Amino acid sequence: MKRLLIGSSIVGLVGYLLWPYLTLLRLDRAIDEADAVALEELVDWTSVRGGLRDDMNAALGRVLSDSSSGEGALAGALAAVIGPGLIDQLVDSYVTPSGLATMLRSGQLEEQSNSPGSSDAENNDQGLFDRLEYAFFSGPTTFRVRLKPENEDFGITALLRFENLSWRLTRVFLPLEALEQRTTAEPTGG
Repeated sequence: MKRLLIGSSIVGLVGYLLWPYLTLLRLDRAIDEADAVALEELVDWTSVRGGLRDDMNAALGRVLSDSSSGEGALAGALAAVIGPGLIDQLVDSYVTPSGLATMLRSGQLEEQSNSPGSSDAENNDQGLFDRLEYAFFSGPTTFRVRLKPENEDFGITALLRFENLSWRLTRVFLPLEALEQRTTAEPTGG
């Protein structure tokens, strides 16, 4: 009886340790197949969007504080008022199934349409595991994934959380440099 209990515990522990990797594999397949149902199950869209909004607002605040002296003060004040609304629109346009696929596959911030099948990720034959730099637990219910940058682009860190008896992507961290480039480029370029 004791061996059965120990054996069951070991099998359970190994299963729990492998579960987030299997979730990454499912996420990779869902992105490949543009499977919106699977992506809905594997991604907490509200949390991912909220986290990116927070990051982009922080980057905008940092850019504005760096340029808040002299002649740029008026432009900075205007950007501080208009910026959060623009950021909300940017995040809503990026954080779609196809936008997330492009972000995770190539590390690029490109605006996507709402159609999962129109993603540039279809043209990129690198899967998530091809770009995997680091993937391990950062807590008992948190799993951190670091994806290598492609070319000169910035790497991405993703966070999966164990909630409601499943692992889900809950956060995507973009490097501050990428956000600052996007924040300063958007108002003039788009």
